[in-house]
Amino acid sequence: MVIVAWDKTCRPHKEGGLGIRSLPTLNEASNLKMWWDMLKSKEECALILRKRADTISLIGNGDVTNFWLDKWCGEQSFVELLSILSAQHQSHSDRIDMFIQNHQWMIPQEIANHFPAMRFLIGRVVIPLEDKPNNLIWIGIDFGNLSLKEAFSFKTKEVLWVPPIGNWVKANTDEASNSTTSTCGWLFRNHQDEFIGGFAENLGSHNAFYTEMSRVFKAIELAH
Repeated sequence: MVIVAWDKTCRPHKEGGLGIRSLPTLNEASNLKMWWDMLKSKEECALILRKRADTISLIGNGDVTNFWLDKWCGEQSFVELLSILSAQHQSHSDRIDMFIQNHQWMIPQEIANHFPAMRFLIGRVVIPLEDKPNNLIWIGIDFGNLSLKEAFSFKTKEVLWVPPIGNWVKANTDEASNSTTSTCGWLFRNHQDEFIGGFAENLGSHNAFYTEMSRVFKAIELAH
């Protein structure tokens, strides 16, 4: 009798498994799909969860999308894009439909003067002529709607670290920023997957672009 570990039988055929779906993973995928359906609803709890989800809103009538905090003008909210402090915008509850009139953007002059880049960013977003609800898009999926199949694939996806070529050192970096602070970190390993060092640094209040550039230049500086 040949005994094979269950996790190996659940691997795809091309990886030497039997392609059997893992029930725990399928349960997690089902929960993720149920969470996605709830996220697309108009429930009050859904409005809170959207701020933590990796999603983008495609603009419709804008009646349920938060102007400042939701991601609808790219993969970051306006608070993140413009490094806006909470005290700089009047209300966290402003909806997009408050800034639309006759299918055109109507940004108050005071806000436009305070954030000059806003008009350029908003100009890239097309307001539909027909009155239709917003559509929530899951980032990384072709059609944006998370099916059970896509949820299962998402839960089984593995991130593999590839070592550098001989005698080289690889630096893996990451960063995060919001309206109040920004941080970045670095991890160095050699071609034998040996840990050499790791660092983290608080950069203070900066936008995402500054934080991205800082982590790259700091990694090069530390490598030398």
